[in-house]
Amino acid sequence: MIRAWDRYWFGPVNAIRPYLAVKIILCLLAYDVWTLRVPVGWRYGSDGFNVAHFGWLDGIQPVPWPGLYVGLMLSVGLLALVCALTDPGRWARALLALLFTYGWAMSLLDVFQHHYFLSLVLVLFVAFPRVAAPRPHRTLGTIAATTTDQSADPAPMTPLTVSAWAFVLLGVTVAIVYAFTAVAKLDTEWLTGIVLQRLAAPPLLSVEAWAERMGVPANAFWQAPAVGTLIAEALITLGYLLAPRPDAAGHRWLRITSWVAFLLAVGFHASAEIMLRLSIGFFSYYMVVFACVYFLPASLLLAAATAVARLATWLASLSSTVWRAAAATSISVTLIEVTVLAGIAGVIGFSLDLPGASTVGVLTAAVLVGGALAALAAGRLLQVRRHLVATGLASLVMWTVITQTSARVDYYTGLSQFLQGRGDHAAAGETADKARRYGSSRLL
Repeated sequence: MIRAWDRYWFGPVNAIRPYLAVKIILCLLAYDVWTLRVPVGWRYGSDGFNVAHFGWLDGIQPVPWPGLYVGLMLSVGLLALVCALTDPGRWARALLALLFTYGWAMSLLDVFQHHYFLSLVLVLFVAFPRVAAPRPHRTLGTIAATTTDQSADPAPMTPLTVSAWAFVLLGVTVAIVYAFTAVAKLDTEWLTGIVLQRLAAPPLLSVEAWAERMGVPANAFWQAPAVGTLIAEALITLGYLLAPRPDAAGHRWLRITSWVAFLLAVGFHASAEIMLRLSIGFFSYYMVVFACVYFLPASLLLAAATAVARLATWLASLSSTVWRAAAATSISVTLIEVTVLAGIAGVIGFSLDLPGASTVGVLTAAVLVGGALAALAAGRLLQVRRHLVATGLASLVMWTVITQTSARVDYYTGLSQFLQGRGDHAAAGETADKARRYGSSRLL
């Protein structure tokens, strides 16, 4: 029993699974906070009132204000994208988990349950194995595992499996989420379909109308998917509990279980997004990503990731060659390049026209310059160069997302409506004009 327990938690897992889980989830998190959390930042600190999630937090923090919350969400997105593009270290993942958790803990204005779940995910990411993408000249079935010391060269190519207890624990955590939601549905209102009928979106109502014309009783129509959802969640729970085993053993029934769980999970969340009126943000998308990295065959995940990895490695090799040539020619050239990146980050912060954004821009520029100078002094500029470039690239991505989506429009629209309700018609008109101006300039 002890050996079986140890094999479950510390047995071999294909390295592509935790690798893709970190990369994709962090990219999605960045887009999530920039497009859904930044627009509601105007609510924080209204009339000088706030209640934190924890009483002790109210005793040590100031009353949140829009600049604090918006700036924090911009920073969370930046750090998440930097960690996705190039892993600075476990300390960066830990800082990301801390900042994101404080983002929802500072106020009961954020009571989305999946934000609590995401904090657990980010905490577990800290203990995920650090792996690098496959090199182009290596075979598809291997993946490089880096050392914890980033100053050292990457380790030789290792077998495609790693021991990843945190990845297994994350799967168990996801299983608990599904098990809890299944147990919560053991309720008369759910089992009779009343809750489902109440949440139904127009597409589902159209299906109901068609079913009635086909002679299906209304109560049977709503009861069937309600009970089916409960069964599906129970099977998905079982799938996540068994998910670590297919990489360690070639049992056919485990592969079949994984495919069944994958189809159920994707179908469940797709139907929830299309057929129900749910205000759950990007939760369904996070869960679909987890279904992919836990249930799909490792060979399929490797094939999907290899093309992107080859392109990224080629770009990194090309830029490293240019960087080394510049550094060998003159240190001043290197400093100029870093200064340009820092200048871009600072300009982006001021151009976003959101509270707290200019502070984030200045801090990002300071991190770039300070990090470059510290690396030069330590003789490690080439080792940290990819982190500096990733930070500059993340700033550009942030500017694109904020300016080309409805983030600013939604922020100033919400603020305008709030000011209008307070009777401040002049300020409401100004913010409404901003919302219209930014709405006309965006593409998405």
